Amino acid sequence: MIAIAAFFLAIGQASSGPIGAVPPAPTPIVSIDNSIRDLQPALSVLRPREARCGGEVQRAVHLEQPLPAAMPFSLPGNTYRPPVSVRFRLDRSGRPLGLTMVPAAAPGVDVSDLLPALAISRFVSGAERPNCEIMVDVEIVPVEAAPLPVLRRYLVLGVNRSPMVAAVSRAAFERTAPAGSDCFRPSPHPRLRAYPAFETIEQAPGTTSYAMVAFDIDAAGQPVNVRLDGSSGNDALDRQSLEAVSQSRFQPGARRGCTYPYWRRGQEATSAPEPPANASFRPENADCPGDRRLENLPRLQFPPGFERRNVEGWAVIRYDVAPWGAVGNVRAVAAEPAAPFGEWAANIVRQARQPESDRGYRGCVARVRFVLPDRRQEDMGD
Repeated sequence: MIAIAAFFLAIGQASSGPIGAVPPAPTPIVSIDNSIRDLQPALSVLRPREARCGGEVQRAVHLEQPLPAAMPFSLPGNTYRPPVSVRFRLDRSGRPLGLTMVPAAAPGVDVSDLLPALAISRFVSGAERPNCEIMVDVEIVPVEAAPLPVLRRYLVLGVNRSPMVAAVSRAAFERTAPAGSDCFRPSPHPRLRAYPAFETIEQAPGTTSYAMVAFDIDAAGQPVNVRLDGSSGNDALDRQSLEAVSQSRFQPGARRGCTYPYWRRGQEATSAPEPPANASFRPENADCPGDRRLENLPRLQFPPGFERRNVEGWAVIRYDVAPWGAVGNVRAVAAEPAAPFGEWAANIVRQARQPESDRGYRGCVARVRFVLPDRRQEDMGD
């Protein structure tokens, strides 16, 4: 439960009446609605339903679940949010492309992992399928009532870790700590911290698995009663995590109810589909020379969530140029695998310039590629 205290100061105002007149009454103190005292830390959980293309149900080979996010300002009973729709198409391999969320945002809810999670999902392969949609339920779960697997997944992998939501992490941690734990105030200093051989553990691109290990510590600082307290189901990670904790050592002193998480992220990138040639997006009335390049480009940043999932993308941006080099009339005309790549690429182009010229240009086309740093080449040709 979050306790919020607010104070309102009454500020006296100078009287506009004659000298000796009674001054106006002080501004009354504003009362705080009692419901504010009931605010509680909560998590938003996104639950995709079955996918349909043209009304026909599509069988998922792997439907990645979006990560839970912190949502600290929830009132008891205020758990309903309208579902959101994600529209897309499937290519022959069963990969979702053209992902677009409708509406584009869910007020008060962090949905930054929704489209990235669907971008690494896969459906049964076959023919290309247009007009696909998947409805996503938005559930607000108070931390005090949330299932322990949801809380552990948030603590290890979840999104939205800003200082504003520290109360969510604290409440979730207290709920997941083993009963009778005396291990965390303060935590024992490690003398040796062992780790799994992560490189030997298979993990699908864009996904993350975790193992939460619980253990006690004997008087000599050796872990005892080592057991698995929570897991996403990666058997190899579970096994090696238990071994790693057993091999670790801590400062002398008996402790009960300690926990430690290990997680494995899939390092392989999900490449964007090959983009069409820029010329295919050039309008008929375009007079922009093909050799003119954008200058003063800001630092490239991925749309939220996609870099965490190692999902690459691209966007084709059409724009005009004023004689003094300013860029205007910017719009994304294509983006893959999801619409946010177009939105972020358009913002990049808006901040760029071209060299000054005797006249402006219309119908310029730029392609922006979002490539992970270790895959970036010196010249991408865009």
